[in-house]
Amino acid sequence: MACEWIPQRSAGANSKSCSLSFLISLPKGTTFGTSTMPAVMNGRLETLTILGCGALGTAILCGLLDSLDKALEGSKDGNCSLPTKLFACVRTVKSAERLKKDISHYSTPATILHGENVRAVQESDVVLLSCLPHQLEECIGQLPIKTALRGKLLISILAGVTIPDIENVWHQEHLKIGMDGLSECAIVRAMPNVASAVRDSTTVITSKGMDRSTNKMVESILSSVGEVISIDSSIFDACTALCGSCPAFFSVFLEALVDAAVSLGVRRPDAERMAAHTMRGTASMMVAGANSTTVRETVASPGGSTMAGLLELEKGSVRWSISNALISSANAAQNLTKRKS
Repeated sequence: MACEWIPQRSAGANSKSCSLSFLISLPKGTTFGTSTMPAVMNGRLETLTILGCGALGTAILCGLLDSLDKALEGSKDGNCSLPTKLFACVRTVKSAERLKKDISHYSTPATILHGENVRAVQESDVVLLSCLPHQLEECIGQLPIKTALRGKLLISILAGVTIPDIENVWHQEHLKIGMDGLSECAIVRAMPNVASAVRDSTTVITSKGMDRSTNKMVESILSSVGEVISIDSSIFDACTALCGSCPAFFSVFLEALVDAAVSLGVRRPDAERMAAHTMRGTASMMVAGANSTTVRETVASPGGSTMAGLLELEKGSVRWSISNALISSANAAQNLTKRKS
């Protein structure tokens, strides 16, 4: 197994949450906007930290490891500019054991640290923030973490947490330029989805004055787990629902199709495969340029069986339900930081 597990004394053993650190290091010297950021030497990244290891944090870690494995194999699907030294830092022994199992089949080595968030951030140049949204202040609000984050590039994937929310946690006084020449933390907001694990995520990003060099670095990291799209911050919650929540919505739709097929005599494994591949094929048509109306009208010939099924969907107000599901998710994203646990 290509994972080095280093249990450490836990600073939060009683916490219900898991805090992951996963490191990618960069050489010193590049300027990113208003911040003095590490440079990229020969296009290489060497160290990144992921803080928080739930479903999404683990999915991104797995996607990055898979990309590195393929790069080592010489595959064109790999990304050789990604980090080669990886660290994962979790709060509990149980989380460490779970993560160790999750990444055991990858060839690229990763070191799991237990309760070492500050150390991980200190040694990193790029930090991926992936704790639960309501744990924002607990995760990065303490002075040691604030200090460690100075001069770093922070990529936040917390749903509902804006860049000003993060800045408010720090109150800025600990991050302004000091005698050591370190500047405030450069922040990028991103929202990938769980398909990162199979490197097919759709990730949206936005930042506060992010320059071209920073944008290139962020896209290099996140494009290793899928498509990256830059958006305006004003629509970020809507895109969080569209990109982050839709895998769950699609799964419900697929489950309904599979159950119906099983009731008609199709074996469940066969029905799951058919439904999933049909959805993927339809999505591929749209990615290639077809629009949804054209696809629907092409399949639904007058008086045919597809039209009969579409009428049933209309009777069930499926469009209304799907639209309201997305709107409700977007609205809920704005309140995630207020939840207690």
